[in-house]
Amino acid sequence: MQQNIFDASYSKRIRKYMKSCSEEISETNLSMQYQMIICISVIYIVLLTAAILLLNDFNLHPVYFGMIPILLVFGIIAHVLRNSSKVNSKLIRRECIAFYILLMVEVILTDVIPYRESKSSLIPMVMITFSALYIDYYYVYVFVDLALLVAYSILVFFWKIPEIAYSDIFDCFSAFIISMVMAYIVLGIRAKQGKITTDLREKSNTDYLTGLLNKEACETTVSEYITRKSPDNICALILIDIDNFKSVNEKLGHNVGDEFLAHVGRILRHTFRTNDIIGRIGGDEFMILVRRIPGNEDILSKRCDQILAAISDYKVEKGWNFSCSIGVTVDKGRHSYEQLVRLTDDALTLAKIRGKDCYVKWNADDKKYEKDTKVLLISSNNTGDAESMIKLFKYDYDDIIVADNANDSLNLLSQHVDNITGIILTLEKSETDNIDMLKFIKHRSAYAHINVVVVTNDNAINLEAVKMGAIGAFSKPFREENLKKLIG
Repeated sequence: MQQNIFDASYSKRIRKYMKSCSEEISETNLSMQYQMIICISVIYIVLLTAAILLLNDFNLHPVYFGMIPILLVFGIIAHVLRNSSKVNSKLIRRECIAFYILLMVEVILTDVIPYRESKSSLIPMVMITFSALYIDYYYVYVFVDLALLVAYSILVFFWKIPEIAYSDIFDCFSAFIISMVMAYIVLGIRAKQGKITTDLREKSNTDYLTGLLNKEACETTVSEYITRKSPDNICALILIDIDNFKSVNEKLGHNVGDEFLAHVGRILRHTFRTNDIIGRIGGDEFMILVRRIPGNEDILSKRCDQILAAISDYKVEKGWNFSCSIGVTVDKGRHSYEQLVRLTDDALTLAKIRGKDCYVKWNADDKKYEKDTKVLLISSNNTGDAESMIKLFKYDYDDIIVADNANDSLNLLSQHVDNITGIILTLEKSETDNIDMLKFIKHRSAYAHINVVVVTNDNAINLEAVKMGAIGAFSKPFREENLKKLIG
């Protein structure tokens, strides 16, 4: 059904289009401006050359040269913005409006100043044409063109003879009315096309079962956001894996499994904000990018607790207990999409090692190492042991990092796996987390190159540690030279 341009829904559709497609509109305007600059430059050169060669009475007025700096400066700006990795919609919008205003001012001067006793010909044509090229809110068209009309009318009134001035003002006013009608109609057409395009994109990007983004759309959107975001924009990547989901399908049937996944989709949409990126990236795997986290990061822990509780509350007739494991990485610096995914996947793996139905939250700091930097990781809550080990190995490694618990140790290990070549673990009876650390290293092939040595005060732990992948275990007190020889 065709909509009347005076219908309220027509205006509403335009406003929705302008708001929801701001980045696409900015890119379209910038591309259009770039092409216009090229075309205007060519046309301007051709017309001036033809006028000089063919018109005997043509006077090359200085005002004609005002077009050159406008085209040159805005051509360079448009080129830089087009090649920028980040789309700044507000900046592009202001730049396009500034170009349009300055261009129109130059056209007005060119069309009026040299021709005091002749009618203007360019202004009406340019005003009507430009209204169909740029995309902006309707009030911008009205305000800018009305201001230009007033400025033009004042200049013409005081510069040209009255008969020609009145005729030019009438022609420009007529062009203003036509351009406003055209702009409104064109905006409506663009809004309709934008809605169709958006609907098709959403349909192709949506997972049919959960209503979330599908794998490709989610990973692409998250990757683009992480690439473009500023370093001071703290965000978090979350990976969720449903525990034992294969057994759910096998024992309860795929219908129950599908209903549960749809329920998880509803849980995630309810838990996170509408501007967060939420997607299903596998059969039972979900990814969330939480944008712009406020200063209090406890909100992430609360969100994870809500998800765990909501999933465990889901019941079916056969009494199956549902649960999930969650890995979280808070990015406080500048990390790539690949780095954050690896970190978060490691955090998720640790959550599963710890018995599932839990979450592990890590931070990604800004510390970077050169490719060949050799690093030793010491995991010990005993300050004295840590200090003695630092003193023992300070000449053997380029850097030594210390963590007083297994979670922080694994966080550092995951971030700097390419540089860490040795790990010293203290394993006391009460330190079960460090046992989890050995399990984690054993489960991840990417860590197979790292030498892990265990230091303990319990002889019974030594054998277990070696079975779990440690290259050696020492009971306190131990000979420092033996430890140094083994891990070095």
